[in-house]
Amino acid sequence: YCVSREEEEGVRIRSYIVYSIRKQKEKKVGAYCIRPQRSI
Repeated sequence: YCVSREEEEGVRIRSYIVYSIRKQKEKKVGAYCIRPQRSI
């Protein structure tokens, strides 16, 4: 689940929080990529 900069701040913040937790466990390439999916 990747969030773009143009996405709503509310959704971005929620995703960023989860991303931060996931980031500690797994290092992914992308701005706000939570799960290993195709980055646009």
